Amino acid sequence: MFASSTGASTRYLFSLTNEYKYSRLLFTNESTCFHSYTRVTTRYHHVSVLAYCWLAMRSAFPSALFGVLNACVHSVMYYYYGRAAQGARLRFAKFITVIQLSQMVAGLALNVTFVALYALPGGGVCDGGEKVREDGTMLFVLGCTAAMYASYLLLFAQFYVQRYASKTETKNE
Repeated sequence: MFASSTGASTRYLFSLTNEYKYSRLLFTNESTCFHSYTRVTTRYHHVSVLAYCWLAMRSAFPSALFGVLNACVHSVMYYYYGRAAQGARLRFAKFITVIQLSQMVAGLALNVTFVALYALPGGGVCDGGEKVREDGTMLFVLGCTAAMYASYLLLFAQFYVQRYASKTETKNE
């Protein structure tokens, strides 16, 4: 199932991450999500992340940079959620949405960079590693990466407009 170059500790961490994502997918309900739109987008996010993580592990796609971006954003996001759950009144929710949007733009830019490097004459300097090179699935993996980041960018942009831009317009009127 996993590429031979994937170590046992990586497979273990991947399994733990997936178990967490499955539990989030199964137990996301009305008590944690207030609107059906939020429930649908939360489930879409968890299903697509599971599928993408499986694809990245299966193909041994070198996705560490995407993971670092994600970890940075989530460290701020979960700090906010944790403090809010403790009753703290924090004032940087909009900032979190902005860094999430920035993460999606950076993810797409990184993906475009990988495509450009891959397209260089002679196979390029970004060939995705041994497994992806052998399978010839690099463009498929990059296409899935772009689709995932683009869909999240659209969802976060829609959320930003509904939550913050419409309030700004109302205040200015």
